[in-house]
Amino acid sequence: MTDNRDNDGEILAPQSRHTLIGHTEQERFVGDLLAKNALNNGWMITGPDGIGKATLAYRIARAVLSGADLRVANCLSVDPDSKTAHLIANKAHPDLFVVEREWDEKKQRYLTDISVETIRRLISSFGRTTDSGRRVAIIDTADDLNRNSANALLKVLEEPSKGALILLLVNSPGRMLPTIRSRCRVLHLHPVPDAALTLFLSDETNLDSTAIEKLADVADGRPGYGLKLASSQGATAMQLVDGFFTSVAAAKGLSQLADKLAPKAAEDIWHYFRMILLQQIGRAVRSQATSGTDVSHRVFQAAPVHRLLQIWEEIKTLIERGEALNSDRGQLVLTMGIRMRAILNGDP
Repeated sequence: MTDNRDNDGEILAPQSRHTLIGHTEQERFVGDLLAKNALNNGWMITGPDGIGKATLAYRIARAVLSGADLRVANCLSVDPDSKTAHLIANKAHPDLFVVEREWDEKKQRYLTDISVETIRRLISSFGRTTDSGRRVAIIDTADDLNRNSANALLKVLEEPSKGALILLLVNSPGRMLPTIRSRCRVLHLHPVPDAALTLFLSDETNLDSTAIEKLADVADGRPGYGLKLASSQGATAMQLVDGFFTSVAAAKGLSQLADKLAPKAAEDIWHYFRMILLQQIGRAVRSQATSGTDVSHRVFQAAPVHRLLQIWEEIKTLIERGEALNSDRGQLVLTMGIRMRAILNGDP
């Protein structure tokens, strides 16, 4: 067992994690700037969900707020038993402000975006005095900013407080305001190599080698996403995606599969199901476009790339529309399966 689990064996959250899988070059780059006291005020840490953005951001925050001497090691490691590390692990450090979507007690769910009020509290926190002389804000994720909150954040980036560091975690940089992008340096995180990811998942889970290989394949170079998939909901979702493709190919079994995803209790499974489904179809599109073959599932093997692309676009649209309208998930799964089979058969 590594320091990536707590005393109860639970997977640690990014703010408590003291190892970073991959991204050594990016970490050294930031460490070098920090050692030279040349770190920019605003940074966009970009990459797909689960790639390690939050883990890296908290490593940067610990190094900055601890005043660690990085001139020799040129990395961001901080003593896990230090006061700074403990405070950040509990999100209790007075000089760290973490911006996330807030919990709506009335609706018993997270808000759909980061409100302007949250950014105003961030701005207020930057105005308070600090013993360390540094302030760090982590926006997790900046994709969740609405127009008002994004514009409010822009003012902080345009006129940063002395000693302020703002780390924006971004899944889709192209969706950010151009004015925000222009005021931030970009640190892009790339997928972790298969060997490192497999070793990581083997160390972090109790799965056998066959399951680890499948998990690593679906995780697609993203350690955090792989850990999410290793949960019971993620594993079930992976099985249901395989079942969905099999049912489409065989033209039977969709109703039974839809019944498993329809109940309210299947909310978490549905979350992973839709992500994995679109990921697997997208992978088939890329494979067919580059090499003309795809072996991820037999349902794709005879399909030309233009039909696979149409499937991806239509299913993505159906999911987005269904979630916006809070449609019945069972009926949505049936509709997706019917459309996918029709497109594969060449029907308009």
